[in-house]
Amino acid sequence: MISDGEGVLPAEMVFAGAPEAERPGDPVAMPFGCLLLRGGGLTALVDAGLGAYEHPLGGSGGGLIAALAAEGVAPGDVGLVLITHAHIDHIGGLCAGGRPQFGAARHVMSRIDREWRDDHVAAEQLEPLDLELVDAPFEPAPGLRLIPAPGHTPGHMALEIGGEALFLADAVVDPRHVEHPEWTMAFDDDPVVTVATRRALLGEAATTGRVIAASHLRTAGTVERVAGGFRLYPFPAKA
Repeated sequence: MISDGEGVLPAEMVFAGAPEAERPGDPVAMPFGCLLLRGGGLTALVDAGLGAYEHPLGGSGGGLIAALAAEGVAPGDVGLVLITHAHIDHIGGLCAGGRPQFGAARHVMSRIDREWRDDHVAAEQLEPLDLELVDAPFEPAPGLRLIPAPGHTPGHMALEIGGEALFLADAVVDPRHVEHPEWTMAFDDDPVVTVATRRALLGEAATTGRVIAASHLRTAGTVERVAGGFRLYPFPAKA
């Protein structure tokens, strides 16, 4: 995981579905995370952060290119960009100055979300791209499988990685969403579907022992089933 920047979101929006008496009161700080994958001769990037935009709920980005450089990756090295969904903090860094940031890469996105998102950000960030629009499940490269994970957005996708890990994108945004799958967010497009998707993905991870990561979680980890939900066992954060 690498970060494009940092956001601070109101707890009442991140945990809109929580009972008021149980809802955390403090604002929720989170990274605008992207996933860098390297292997088999391919360098792939999952999502592109917020870019030069200001997040409407608080936070800024623009650090993706520097974060890649710290990992020894130049924009021209990226051969595949996977877009999990069309929210601003996932597509904001795809283009700069009207040109693709990752000009040598295939750009793969959900057909549903491309049709769903229609505003100035989509015009600036998606229209300059030669998008490969797909319907999940879809395998963009050996060992990678995009799977449907709707609810947060209509075409939201998660990513299976080599049968060993599961990238949840925004199916969970905070560790407390793992413990309380029913605590939906104010910005979920369909909260009922979000809960079903979240329980299915976390249940699969608990059954298979797959590592999970997500766009706004600071570490990866594993999960197990407990009464009413799941327990997250995060890996130690990088120093």
